[in-house]
Amino acid sequence: MRKIINHLRSQPDETKRHVVHLTTFIFTVFLVLIWIFTLGTTLGGPETQKGVAKDVAPFASLKDNVTAGYQDYTNPDANTQTDPNADLKAQEDNL
Repeated sequence: MRKIINHLRSQPDETKRHVVHLTTFIFTVFLVLIWIFTLGTTLGGPETQKGVAKDVAPFASLKDNVTAGYQDYTNPDANTQTDPNADLKAQEDNL
């Protein structure tokens, strides 16, 4: 190992930088692979699936609201009422 380090010390700075970048890249890929493989096992459990389903529910509601707003924007005539006082009449009926 000392021979490798001494040989690397005698190299130009550009070669040293290449070695540092290559070593950093290899360690990064190694850590990402470990993370991906362990992530797959932790997300596969039934408890996690239930938690994910609960976490996704607000996003489904948000998607529905955005979709409805887009449809109202693209086709405003489809949701207009013929009687402008229909909302007031509906409120009076509820009282």
